Amino acid sequence: MPRPDRSRSEELVEYRRIISVDVPRTFHFSECAAFGPEARKEYAANLTDVLVAAVERSAAVHYYQGLNSVAAAALLAKGKDEAQVFVDAFLRVHGAPFCAATLQETQAVLGLVARLVQLLDPSLAELVDSDPVLAQYTSALGPLMTWHTHGSESAKEASIWLKELSSRHPLAAVYVAAAEVIGQRTPLRRAMTASSMEARCAAYGLIGKRPERPAPADVLPLVDEWMARLPPRDLLLAAPDHTRRELTKVVSLWLPPASVPDIWSPATARPVVAMTDASLARDAKREWSSEELKEARARVAGSALSARALLAVERALNPSSAAPEPRSAAPGSVSKAAAVSVGLLLAIALLLVWGGAGDVSRAVGALMTRLGCQGEPDCASGKAALAYTVKAAARVWDSLSGSAAGAVGT
Repeated sequence: MPRPDRSRSEELVEYRRIISVDVPRTFHFSECAAFGPEARKEYAANLTDVLVAAVERSAAVHYYQGLNSVAAAALLAKGKDEAQVFVDAFLRVHGAPFCAATLQETQAVLGLVARLVQLLDPSLAELVDSDPVLAQYTSALGPLMTWHTHGSESAKEASIWLKELSSRHPLAAVYVAAAEVIGQRTPLRRAMTASSMEARCAAYGLIGKRPERPAPADVLPLVDEWMARLPPRDLLLAAPDHTRRELTKVVSLWLPPASVPDIWSPATARPVVAMTDASLARDAKREWSSEELKEARARVAGSALSARALLAVERALNPSSAAPEPRSAAPGSVSKAAAVSVGLLLAIALLLVWGGAGDVSRAVGALMTRLGCQGEPDCASGKAALAYTVKAAARVWDSLSGSAAGAVGT
């Protein structure tokens, strides 16, 4: 951790000492088991060289524990020279929040995980109000800082994470961490409702001891869907003011997706390493009007996932979990939906008799908006209003039937 009372040269001496402690602990990949004495020595020397060179490259870069796993996976997958280019670019772009002079940027990114979980699954709001609990018991910080490399059994598996996340926005790891949390929603909710603090801590402790980690193929399709549904820039703009202020310091987080370089490829990573902060920030807008912030918050307000979608996340990330099968809607629930739809049609018929076409379309549009359906323009004639109301009734039927099925399946 950087200290204001130390010079840069003193910091580098301390970082070399920490690296010398971390490198012997970075033989956890299965490929390392086949190393003989000379191969182990060469691997340790190369990993040390890559880490020291990356930290010495810029006074703005500070070593953090976890970077050793990222560098080791790249070293085993790409060799020393290309691993050096990748790690240097990683610290400029995707890993920038974690190598700053203070932990404030890291804490702010972890706060984004909490906010994203809260948006996608409001039932976990009580949990995500406490960032330390989120970090300690759901392993959200590990995927963020090591890109799952520390939890991977082999460098081959870890390199898949590196390659896939390198081609995405720097905040993709936040969405991965959120998926990890939501994938554990059943044990988390069980822990939240435990009768005693001892039972609650025991339930939380089990979450960190999962027998298997999710594979990239399980998580990344969810991440891509969520990033399209709730873009990284909107997530940043909708964050609390103090979080957004801290993260404006990290230029790479504000890059539009099209401007994010694929740092896994040496051809695109090398120019990133040579970039000045000004050139990197050219496409990264970081000043926003109050109206733009308000619009972003409005866009993310309705991003919660349905009960069925949340169940699908649990199953994708926990194939052996005992999550219940979704049941079809009970007959009584469907009958209720049918009764409401018939009642709606009768009400619309009365409005057509005693009211104008515009009144009908506005009334139905307001009701559909409350039900989460998409409204349509006012109808200009009674015939158009009647066609609109029939379509509205069908949508209301679908909405109510789907809600009933989701409630029963939850």
